[in-house]
Amino acid sequence: MLLMGKVLKFIYTNLSTTLLFLLFIPSGSYSVELGHRFIHKFNLSDDLSFRTGAYFRAENHNLFSRHYDFGLVYNLPEDIKLRASYRYKYTRDRSSALAWESGQRPHIQLQKDFNVDSSFKLSLRNRHEYRRFKDNDSKHRNRFMVALKYKEGFNGIKPYIRNEMFYDYEESEYNLNRFDIGFTFPKVKEVVKPDIALRYTSTKSKDGSWSSRPSINLKWSF
Repeated sequence: MLLMGKVLKFIYTNLSTTLLFLLFIPSGSYSVELGHRFIHKFNLSDDLSFRTGAYFRAENHNLFSRHYDFGLVYNLPEDIKLRASYRYKYTRDRSSALAWESGQRPHIQLQKDFNVDSSFKLSLRNRHEYRRFKDNDSKHRNRFMVALKYKEGFNGIKPYIRNEMFYDYEESEYNLNRFDIGFTFPKVKEVVKPDIALRYTSTKSKDGSWSSRPSINLKWSF
């Protein structure tokens, strides 16, 4: 376990250096996608909490996606969390100011945390989504996430890597993937906990080819 911890720490050091380099290189002429997520959790009891959130995505200052969540999180034994949420999602074309198209996405998920050793935590999350669109068309999708976080961090800054795979039941295929390299920071004045990540989103087109695009995601947890 000690050897595993050293290997994982080496990997994190290299990934963290890569992320910092990519975040601060000049943008040049390419487009930059930026996401802001705001999360607020209210404890209703020792094991039950109410969670709300909002997420905004923009490219070159053009807001093209936003969604709003609310739901309940219940802490089960063995570090398992059960969450049921409802999401209202609004999207439009990235390069124009067309009218917003709306959709609804209720979902339920289970998350299990494991202590790899004294320094690292592994999280597994499985989510089932029901997606309803404005024309009453509906689809089901499964999302499976694996995350590895350095628990102690460096001066309270905790690096992590995360990968999430999306499976479309109607198409019977895995057609979307999100890979994150990020950092969770200590709470600022005991009010908000910032988080920053570089995300690579890979999408499978109808002809079977994959394309990827980077984005920078900021999360603010209250």
